[in-house]
Amino acid sequence: RLGDRNIAVGGLSVDAIYDPATKIVTLASLKANSDVLAGEITGSMDVSGIMSGDMTKPTAIKLSGKDFSLGLMPMFEAPWPFASADVEASLSPDMQKLTIVNAKIVTGGMTGAGSGEFWLDGPPEARQLGVKINAVGTGAITPQQVTAFWPVNLGPGARTWVKNRVPSGTASRAVYRMDWPPGANAKGLLANDVLTLDFTVTDATIKFLDDFPHVTGVAGTGHLEGNRMTVDVTGGAMNSWLVDEAK
Repeated sequence: RLGDRNIAVGGLSVDAIYDPATKIVTLASLKANSDVLAGEITGSMDVSGIMSGDMTKPTAIKLSGKDFSLGLMPMFEAPWPFASADVEASLSPDMQKLTIVNAKIVTGGMTGAGSGEFWLDGPPEARQLGVKINAVGTGAITPQQVTAFWPVNLGPGARTWVKNRVPSGTASRAVYRMDWPPGANAKGLLANDVLTLDFTVTDATIKFLDDFPHVTGVAGTGHLEGNRMTVDVTGGAMNSWLVDEAK
């Protein structure tokens, strides 16, 4: 069980070694078949601060994995499949804040790099999560990948529009920023500066209206904010009509 979520585990094995001289735990292998993690990861953890009782020193963590999936449901719709991932992070002495110093991932045709912070705030009986993320994705990014890495309840109207109205296309570059303070969604409506995503798209198909033909071969740029999204179209076609500009 993780928090209020039941986790199904089909298998789990851990091979780790602690070196008393360096006070580093080397994770030779963590193999899991579960709802959260399916595959194998390796890494290390510097526990010198913990072992010496130094309550000011963060714990440095390095993790690497290939051909694995990570499931963070119900925040996200489905598990994320990764061809590879490398993460350098640090955990605060009180274990309430995780800082991602550097992360690099490959999933499908997309390569991503970024950094961020995750922290808990509030009394133990009412903890709330804060998140800051800055990331850039390059390569062939599909609409399905955009919605896969988009929290289900974060700007749900815009997310549903992309999922239902953009069946195909390729984004060559996406710049993502999230600044989510604890309780950001308490009022049910996100401030637009909580989330921003800027992307360049080519050869997309967009269904603007159910009763109109699809616009195909769409090229342009898009901008997503907490509760709204705009797409500036610089080219495309609707049946025999050529589209030079649209918004």
